[in-house]
Amino acid sequence: PVRVRGVITMDAPAPDFFVQDATAGIYVEGRQSPKYLHALGQLVEVEGVTGPGKFAPVIREQKFRVLGNGTLPDAPLISFPQIADGQLDSQWVRIRGIVRSVAMDRTSWREPTLAMRVASGGGEINVRVPITHEQDLSSWIDSEVLIQGVCGSLYNASRQLTGILFYVPGLSFIKTEAPARDASLSDLMRFTPGHGIR
Repeated sequence: PVRVRGVITMDAPAPDFFVQDATAGIYVEGRQSPKYLHALGQLVEVEGVTGPGKFAPVIREQKFRVLGNGTLPDAPLISFPQIADGQLDSQWVRIRGIVRSVAMDRTSWREPTLAMRVASGGGEINVRVPITHEQDLSSWIDSEVLIQGVCGSLYNASRQLTGILFYVPGLSFIKTEAPARDASLSDLMRFTPGHGIR
């Protein structure tokens, strides 16, 4: 068994959560017991057994104690190439990108979830944000955003990385840096013969 102390950086999808100390973050497979309530920003002590997880190492929670209110760690700004290989799985980070799609996901988690695809630095990340009620955020499409959350991984049955999934605790952790630009169709259709579209 191992014992770690850290701050909860993501408390969904329940009962699992992420915890991070001064050195790194890790995914915790939470117990179903209702006495173990996990909340964002809590400073906690977790005892459990380590395991390989479905992609990266995990802790299987056996004991849990709230030590008080914690402070979310600094989130370094990273680029897509830094997360593309899955090495930053479970880490609290920030990434900048352009929103390509926004939809409601009603099947992945227990709570309503905002699902976004964000293009960033030559790649694309999937973003999931639990929300209290459904909202139309289609105005975010084509906006440049700065997202803070936990970097996760999408993988297949052979434990091979197939994509990046960002777990974001709430909408307040997404900042719009540049709204979508209005353009006319004639602007989009300008081209120079022989040189393709500009």
